[in-house]
Amino acid sequence: MQNSENDNLMRNYVNNENNENNQIIIPTSAILPNSTLSNSTLPNATLSNENSENFLETYNDENKISNTASINDVLQSIEAENSSSKENLEDYSGVGVLDKIVRIIDTLEQGPLTLAQLVEVTHLPRPTAHRLVTALEHYNFASKNHQGKIQLGSRFTELASYTSDDLLLSKVNPVLKTLVNKTGESALVFRRQGGKCLCVAAENRNIASNMNSMHNEKYISHFQNQGLNYSYDDLNRENSKTASLFKVGSVLPLTRGSIAQVLLAWENLEKVQQYIDNSNFTNAHLNTVRKRGYAESLNDYDSRLCSISAPIRNSSGKVIAALTISGEANRMGTNLGLRYSHLIISAGKYLSESLSK
Repeated sequence: MQNSENDNLMRNYVNNENNENNQIIIPTSAILPNSTLSNSTLPNATLSNENSENFLETYNDENKISNTASINDVLQSIEAENSSSKENLEDYSGVGVLDKIVRIIDTLEQGPLTLAQLVEVTHLPRPTAHRLVTALEHYNFASKNHQGKIQLGSRFTELASYTSDDLLLSKVNPVLKTLVNKTGESALVFRRQGGKCLCVAAENRNIASNMNSMHNEKYISHFQNQGLNYSYDDLNRENSKTASLFKVGSVLPLTRGSIAQVLLAWENLEKVQQYIDNSNFTNAHLNTVRKRGYAESLNDYDSRLCSISAPIRNSSGKVIAALTISGEANRMGTNLGLRYSHLIISAGKYLSESLSK
């Protein structure tokens, strides 16, 4: 039976070799020898020599090729399909799961969506979309808002702050030097890193340049007036203990001091309440910090030290760092707000505006 059908196929080829459209009439039974379908069920199909192997794929797609299609029809159909596929591939990396995640992120960039809306826009299967969104939520790249809609998570803001940090560090040194020159104390920049405060920039007071300053003369006179034999050598030894107490890479707890208060005051309190509960300040303290625009602390990190801090914000207004003046309480005094608040707030605003340009 098989040989007979093959003979028929050859006869069809010979009879049609001069066909002006170069069509080959192929009996369905020759293509589907084991099929239970009869020739009356499936009519003869027409296709080119080059694409006979694609018969089963093209036969049922009426939009691609009709039963009387010519070689040119088939080739044009295949070429159009391949061209479309290439265009689609240009939008993808080839790493399937990553492409789907990026598609979700790009969609959420337009605003919060329900899962059903996300599935409709991204054309992802619902189980796939749910699984990927759950994974994004685990790493804080996605979250649910108060309406239960999916939105971009806080991790993107944190990553953006690192970019702001790079820009900040390129602008901060002149400001720190100015603060040191005006106050005679150390000027620092801290940012939050998890549950810690990390020093990312520092300009410590220059002992030598300040040794004969009026500030130090008054400081020495204060002790001498009390009958104490206090000299520049004594001051030098005292300064050496604290002048470089903080340096880039220094880490402080997020539970005490003016730096921690500034880094927490403008955060979502629900997310940072655990630090406040274990700190030596309260939510009321943070409310005061927000109203004043600065925080001050005495003897929090060291019995000799005090500090005053103000926020540095990125272009979107988020607090990304604390600008700090720190030094010995004996020099800076106890009324830090009166002496330094205008200076530290102005410097913080200047840096914030610089990041927005």
